Amino acid sequence: MKTMKEMNDKDFMTVYDACREKGMWTLERCIPEPMTVTGGAPNQPKQTWVVPDGMCGFAWIQIWPGNCRFANWLRKMRLASNCYDGGVSIWVSEGGQSISKKEAYAEAFDAELKKQIPEITSCARSRLD
Repeated sequence: MKTMKEMNDKDFMTVYDACREKGMWTLERCIPEPMTVTGGAPNQPKQTWVVPDGMCGFAWIQIWPGNCRFANWLRKMRLASNCYDGGVSIWVSEGGQSISKKEAYAEAFDAELKKQIPEITSCARSRLD
């Protein structure tokens, strides 16, 4: 296995594709817990809706430092952008609005990234909408 210093653009693309494939495989097998929403106008009967994909939210993979060779390559390829709190972030667009699916993707992507480039510092992050 090559170190990050020994990797070239082709190697980085192979790593990114493997991480994305692992993320998609995991996302497709994710079964979110449905969310039930109850509400209604005052003086009206309450209504209930079920959201099959669960709660809404966002997820991303954050990589530090923002000037490592892989982070620079991600920015060059427009696959990541600078993070407000340092490093770069890869935004998870897959999974619709389901935070469960997006988190599953991000966590699988991050785990595979750490296998492919052991010296990388990264984490999966998310927040509710």
